[in-house]
Amino acid sequence: MKKNPQEQHPETKRLLSPLYRLIAIICVFLLVILTLTELILNNAESLGLSKSYVKNEWLLNQYNIKPPQDYNSFVVGADYITASEGSLYFNHQVSNNNISGLKGAAALNNFIVAVTSSSLFLFTLNGELIDQKSLPKEKIGTVNGIAVEGEQLIIGTNRGMFAASENFDSFNSINFFKAPEWITNVKLPESHWQTLQQNIRGQALNWERVLIDIHKGRLFSPLGPWVMDAAAILFLLMAISGIWLWTRKKRW
Repeated sequence: MKKNPQEQHPETKRLLSPLYRLIAIICVFLLVILTLTELILNNAESLGLSKSYVKNEWLLNQYNIKPPQDYNSFVVGADYITASEGSLYFNHQVSNNNISGLKGAAALNNFIVAVTSSSLFLFTLNGELIDQKSLPKEKIGTVNGIAVEGEQLIIGTNRGMFAASENFDSFNSINFFKAPEWITNVKLPESHWQTLQQNIRGQALNWERVLIDIHKGRLFSPLGPWVMDAAAILFLLMAISGIWLWTRKKRW
């Protein structure tokens, strides 16, 4: 009588069965990760993942995201206007990204004005950004600093001093018998700077990017995508072999 093929090589079957189970467990685990991340990413917008930032130290270290080391800050009353890593912050909250160097900030006419190398930002006293205006650099030149005289904003440049109009739309050359008192930057309290560092660092990475990298296998190693591809191939082979074995069993 002809032997069942499953009984022809018991030693081979004994060695391969644990390996087959291990591969199956790994493939199922990776398949679960792929399925869950795909499901979450499909709803990323409604979940607000692009605006939800990572605070976990381990994850930030995996992406080699380090806290900023430099800043330029001005105090206005009890508030701090700070520039770091190319962004402008009102206390601990980001107000604008991709700014040039911060030259000064001051309270003026129930508003807070911050001036960078190329722009003027207007805030409420509560830190809400009202407006942003571009400075006419071709007229006033390179900004060095700002001052407040009475209720007027003065901008000092390499071409002299310019007084801003009431609505900050125009700047006219002005001279003083005595130079105005230029606003100088300050050193942030250590606790304030540490909190700001954490916020700046965290805003460099959102959860949508993390999930995309997990889904593609890029998070843990450069070999991650190859592992995911290999798992997909193995899972396909397992499915094919499972069908093949089932058909052979039915035949016998």
